[in-house]
Amino acid sequence: MYRAFGAVVSAHSARVSYIHDTNKILDRDSSVNWPACGWKLPTVGLQSAGDVYFDTYTISLLFVEQTASDRSSLEMLAAHAKMEAIAKQCFLRFANLYIHDTTAFEGVDIDLELIRDVLMTPVWDDGETMLTGVVLSFTVKAEKVECIDAYFQ
Repeated sequence: MYRAFGAVVSAHSARVSYIHDTNKILDRDSSVNWPACGWKLPTVGLQSAGDVYFDTYTISLLFVEQTASDRSSLEMLAAHAKMEAIAKQCFLRFANLYIHDTTAFEGVDIDLELIRDVLMTPVWDDGETMLTGVVLSFTVKAEKVECIDAYFQ
């Protein structure tokens, strides 16, 4: 899903950088161009349906724009609104491709079901970098069940 969501973000007309951002000290490239979307490692679970278990993934992505250290409150509001809109647009595109339909990405069919509401939580003035935007989070269930027999003797 990391690469599939990255393809959606990279295709957005706002030219949003897509970065791995689970640990901002170790993973964030200091030369990143803003605005940016940072992928965080997903929380993975299993959802029972009788004798079958489906993989679930809670995805969290940081959509941020950099503002000046002397920014006004209106500039912060504008950055937040811009990044909220981009996050929503990227999610809707991802949903059209992989939640409402089954689409192949890099030769693999992706078929997901949204099982928890989409949330966009505001973030602002992240540390000394003055990053403002939203954390987009949602939970999906993979509709394909993995056969584990080959892993055991």
